[in-house]
Amino acid sequence: MEREIAQSKFPAGGSAPQPSWWERLRHPEDNLGVLEPAYRQSVLKADLEQLRVMVYIYIAAIIIYIVNDYQLFGLTPAFPLLMLVRTVMIANVVIMLHSAASARSFDVMDRIICISCILAMFLHLYIIYSRPASLAYIDLLIILVIYLVIPNRFYYRLIPAMVFSLGDLVFFLLLRSGSDPGSINLFALGAALMLGNFTGIVVSLRLYAYRRRQFKAQYDERLARQEIEQLAAQLREANEFLDQKVRERTAELAQANTALVKAHQQLQELDHLKSNFLGVVTHELRSPFVNISMSLQLIERQGLERLATEQREQFEQLNGNVQSAKVMTEWERPVGQSHDRQPGQIRHVLEQAG
Repeated sequence: MEREIAQSKFPAGGSAPQPSWWERLRHPEDNLGVLEPAYRQSVLKADLEQLRVMVYIYIAAIIIYIVNDYQLFGLTPAFPLLMLVRTVMIANVVIMLHSAASARSFDVMDRIICISCILAMFLHLYIIYSRPASLAYIDLLIILVIYLVIPNRFYYRLIPAMVFSLGDLVFFLLLRSGSDPGSINLFALGAALMLGNFTGIVVSLRLYAYRRRQFKAQYDERLARQEIEQLAAQLREANEFLDQKVRERTAELAQANTALVKAHQQLQELDHLKSNFLGVVTHELRSPFVNISMSLQLIERQGLERLATEQREQFEQLNGNVQSAKVMTEWERPVGQSHDRQPGQIRHVLEQAG
């Protein structure tokens, strides 16, 4: 039993398959399929406690019957025999309780309880028909106890009840029919047995079916809770993954932004250096040309007529070159100063300087 109890847990997931018609015929109250071991495990403690209470009540009833036997038979030879039977009945239920609690599987426990109940029924029938009279309501009560109190599968409850009913009829026909005026008649006994079996079957099936439906609902609720927890865990993992990706992309963008800021600063520094360099170069280039231009202006003021034709041509060529160089130095002014130049002007200037 301990091995089966250790393994009888809720299935990992999925819905339980519907039992076949053969399984429904074998176990009319079962509609759980593979969940049956888990159901039996869940109610095992309550069933054993119920069985223990029933055994205690049964023993108390036997003790009361022993007192009644003494009142009926006194110290006649029948009393020790009845005492022996009562002792066997008490030993039978005690052994049944111990064996059921230590059984290695639920099937073994069911068989132990069923066999013990059949033995108890035969002993009880012997006791009943050893007394002066029997009462139909006692038989009815016994059958209802078998169906409703004994924690067992349906067929394992049905077999002791049928054995008791048939045995009761047989014992009545063989030992008491017409011999005791105070005894019940066969019709009353048969009606009581039929009523007890019918009531026990209907009520026990509905009772144990309700227990199984309740367990199935709890299982479905637990399964749904597990699925919700799994989805919540997956959602948390997805959120953590997205958060991590966002942090990584944010860090990458921050690094890229820092690199862009540094590159912009470097470009500004290079532009400033270029502007300074161009300013120095143009200044150094303009200074000689200014002196040459002033000298040419002085020569021009003195009059070009005094110059020979070849000198005049050289003067005009030099003046044109100076003007072209002056235009080029004006074009290469530093950034930030105004420029008045047209596309292709530098090429024109270089062609003229050449």
